[in-house]
Amino acid sequence: MPTLMTTGPVFPRLPQPPGSGLREHGFAIAWMLALSVLILNFGEVLGLGNINAFEKLLFLAAAACYLHGKALDPVAAAGLGLVSAAVLAAGLLTPFPAYSWGRALFALIALLSLAAFYLAPPSDAQRGLVLRSVAWIPVALLAYGMLLAAVFGKPLYMRDHTGAMRLGGATIPAFMAAASYAGSVAASFQYGCTRRFRYLLLAVLALAICAMSGTRMPTACATASVVQILLLSMRSAGARLALIACGSMLSCAFLMTAGSQIVIRILSGSSSGREKIWGALLPWVERYPFTGVGFGHHGMLIPDHVTRLTNTTAAHNEYLRLLVELGYAGETAFLAGMALLFLGAVGRRPPLQFFSALMLLAVFFLYAATDNVFYLSYALITPLCIALGMPRLEAGREKP
Repeated sequence: MPTLMTTGPVFPRLPQPPGSGLREHGFAIAWMLALSVLILNFGEVLGLGNINAFEKLLFLAAAACYLHGKALDPVAAAGLGLVSAAVLAAGLLTPFPAYSWGRALFALIALLSLAAFYLAPPSDAQRGLVLRSVAWIPVALLAYGMLLAAVFGKPLYMRDHTGAMRLGGATIPAFMAAASYAGSVAASFQYGCTRRFRYLLLAVLALAICAMSGTRMPTACATASVVQILLLSMRSAGARLALIACGSMLSCAFLMTAGSQIVIRILSGSSSGREKIWGALLPWVERYPFTGVGFGHHGMLIPDHVTRLTNTTAAHNEYLRLLVELGYAGETAFLAGMALLFLGAVGRRPPLQFFSALMLLAVFFLYAATDNVFYLSYALITPLCIALGMPRLEAGREKP
């Protein structure tokens, strides 16, 4: 009797309820639309100004399609409830005279636009769509940036105060780095599951793009995450040793050539003005230690001369930002809620996979110490890829 040959892992398929196909198509359209608008960056490219609200609205629409008809995970739902409670309690209790409910609620909605995806497990089709699409984001941003450079003369690189040339592509270097971090994680999970070379190539390209953006912490975190995922996906010690040896040689060669600009930034020892931002925010912790000034309000506290020097009003340290905005108790509750949200999304895994997911999430939380990750869509996609990718990695390891 002929046997049926399969390529790739086989996932158990449960009976689908009526209308599930329509919901799958609706989610696919909404997700790809939201991701496309994020990548196309019309606010900057077309001079439309800040269109973050529109981008977040599209992700909220995709989240609504994603969650429709699903039962919420109780752990993740409790985490999101704790996050929301911390934000609302700070708003009710803070005596900060410039507090605005509109500002606080917009910041919370911006967080919810991607946090909502953690509330329920995906279908196989949704899992695959998200991981595949995110894996291609860094390459798409680079190609789009090259198109803008050719047609409109928009520079691909920017020179910073250290003299290093930083790759921005169609966006700014910090956003390119966050997107590359997410893309490298998604591509690594896809390779671990499918063993298709193009995903390994995408992971390597994402790491190279991240390094060429000149961002130090995202590059280190992305590299650590990719190495861990690939090592976990391999079933033999020889393959792991080969990966380490080849990876080390390629990394050295890259840093001596195309990646030399990040070496310049590392050797400069510069904090890119972060010490001035942190110095401006710390006194506000002493003024409002218990309630903070309100979620989303820290940008109001940074003096104009610091903003002109650093070209940003972002804290570049989520733990300090949350302390300023929510106070000690509020920050504790917020971070505990985020941890529950992520852990609920990871779900019940075998010990090795669960510990690996914890390590990957710990690396992401390290990233939060130097960059803005709870506001930025590209950054919040990274732990989502961890939650979605771990089951696919398990299935890939079980392939005969």
